[in-house]
Amino acid sequence: MPRLPLEPYKPRTPHGERIVAGRTARTQTRKAAARAKADRAKADRAKASRATSNRAKVGKKNYVRRKGGKTLPGWNDLAATEQAPPKRTPRTPTWLDQVPTQHAVLAILGVALVATLYIGHVHATTEVLAEVQQRRAEHERLSLQYNRLRADFDMATSPSAIYDRAKAIGLTEGLAYGPTIRLDD
Repeated sequence: MPRLPLEPYKPRTPHGERIVAGRTARTQTRKAAARAKADRAKADRAKASRATSNRAKVGKKNYVRRKGGKTLPGWNDLAATEQAPPKRTPRTPTWLDQVPTQHAVLAILGVALVATLYIGHVHATTEVLAEVQQRRAEHERLSLQYNRLRADFDMATSPSAIYDRAKAIGLTEGLAYGPTIRLDD
């Protein structure tokens, strides 16, 4: 009678199923069966796609035959075995390759800072221009008001207006001027 290898003790559920890593043997077999079913379905799909393919292998060179009997060469047949592959010439470094990353980042940040300052300056200049235009309009309005009031004052103090008011209160115009006043040195 052959000897069976001893298995280590494994706990069992009340139904007699083994518990492995917190799962019963039944759940493990269900998962294994599901995996096997998925693998079979995948193999069936691959087999079906090979069967429906219009290609068939011919000979030892693995040429592919398509509809119409035309054959296509493989990759090995396309490669020129007599010619050596062209040598790659090393790329000459440009000035951009020689700039360290930190300097490039600082340059970008500097340009961004200058652009931000310029935009802020333009915005502030626009606000100042609006204020200057407002002050000019106010100055123009005050200049026109001053000129109008000055004209009214000049008309009120003109000699013709003074003569008319003097006649109205009864004063008469005399031909003689007042006596000449002399100052002693």
